[in-house]
Amino acid sequence: MFIELHKIVFNFFLCFSYWLGALLEHEERINDIVPDINTLLSCCNEIKSSKKFKLIMGTILAVGNYMNGGTKRGRADGFKLNALLKLESTKLIKINDDDDKIEETAIGMKNMFDLIVHQSWKNDNNIKDIVNELSTLKKSSKVDIFDLKSKVNKLSSDLARLDGNYKRVVETTKNINVRKTRLCVILSLHC
Repeated sequence: MFIELHKIVFNFFLCFSYWLGALLEHEERINDIVPDINTLLSCCNEIKSSKKFKLIMGTILAVGNYMNGGTKRGRADGFKLNALLKLESTKLIKINDDDDKIEETAIGMKNMFDLIVHQSWKNDNNIKDIVNELSTLKKSSKVDIFDLKSKVNKLSSDLARLDGNYKRVVETTKNINVRKTRLCVILSLHC
């Protein structure tokens, strides 16, 4: 009987110490990733609610549809994000200064990026205030998504392993049969 009671107490302390150690380790790891996740969520909310960002994206879509007019790619409902990387490298045809159809402010633009900025500014003179609407964008751009994903996956697998170990200790302890003795009753009152 003493040996069986010893096994229960030993398994309890083993389980408790393992659980406590894992909890402290996981809490520290969770506290490490929560600020990055909050920064990304905040940035996503800012992007979703930014009217100026929507204006810029709409301008990019409109200019792209205008350029692709008459082709199967014209009148698109959207564009792929990698198209944004091409805005600065897509050159504009040089515009002669004497062309009456072209606005004076459009002369001298070198690439699509310049055109998008010009058209966005033309639609909203306060477009530069987008910096205030997207205040966490710079901070969120410094978050390493792949590192964050790796940490979350590791935490998830460790928690699954911890859950398996906990269930194994509970199952092992369940099979031990200890008769009610005065010592067992005293132990149960203090735990």
